[in-house]
Amino acid sequence: MELPLVDAVVPVYDREPLFLEAVKSILHQDYSNIHIYIIEDGSQSTAKYSYYFKNWNNITLIRLNTNHGVSYCRNLGASLGKGEYVAFLDSDDLWLPDKISKQIVFLRNNPMHKWVHTDEVWLKNGAEVFQKKEHSKQGGIFFERLIQRCIISPSSVLFEKNFFAENHGFLNHFKVAEDYELWLRLNLKYPVGFINEPLTVKRSGNWEQLSQTIEIDRWRVLALHRIFRIYKNTPEFQKYIANLKKEILKKTKILARGAEKYGHHAKFSKYQNWLKVFNTF
Repeated sequence: MELPLVDAVVPVYDREPLFLEAVKSILHQDYSNIHIYIIEDGSQSTAKYSYYFKNWNNITLIRLNTNHGVSYCRNLGASLGKGEYVAFLDSDDLWLPDKISKQIVFLRNNPMHKWVHTDEVWLKNGAEVFQKKEHSKQGGIFFERLIQRCIISPSSVLFEKNFFAENHGFLNHFKVAEDYELWLRLNLKYPVGFINEPLTVKRSGNWEQLSQTIEIDRWRVLALHRIFRIYKNTPEFQKYIANLKKEILKKTKILARGAEKYGHHAKFSKYQNWLKVFNTF
């Protein structure tokens, strides 16, 4: 029986050796039917490394002249792919060799699930980092936990391609917290599968990461507000409104305090106005 095709999308912007290791972790999967889409997001220094892959039959290299952001790159790779499934790998992360094969088996055996994620190993500068209880992963619908914390990693998820496309993928205008927004949108209605094995390696170190972006909570607040605006009148959403309001006020107050502390008066005024709006929820 022929294995279903999996599209693996790797956006990259100036992460030379890390990016090479990430792509090699896909090439070393024990699942053989994978096509890799490398999306160079207007980077310069990565070009000489990605050139190494240009003659591989199972790798498509797309070079963008300007930087569009990770959401655009992931969506572009997914739209180009012909596979039944799509997975994403950040250019500083890794997959363990049996990651994709175990996820395919899970989705085949659990047809009610259209997406599945895995547990992770966290490495900081090469050393394993202990994960706190609040970072623990799970499956099913756990929207209330997702409101508080982004506990699904983009590098750990495998989607049925049609499911990903029907739900419009990542929002292109979300330059950061794009994963947080998508998980909220999906998990409100659709349970996610979970493989309780560390099949993904999440790496951090002395390089720039989107999760370290200043005011990332601003984008998380915008994601929560967007979810509220879309679903506020649906019966199934009513039980979440109190917790969503609590979290959106908490994050906005943090933003306001930070703006006040550093003398950003316009931002402080904006966040004070946000608080007035959010208190009406």
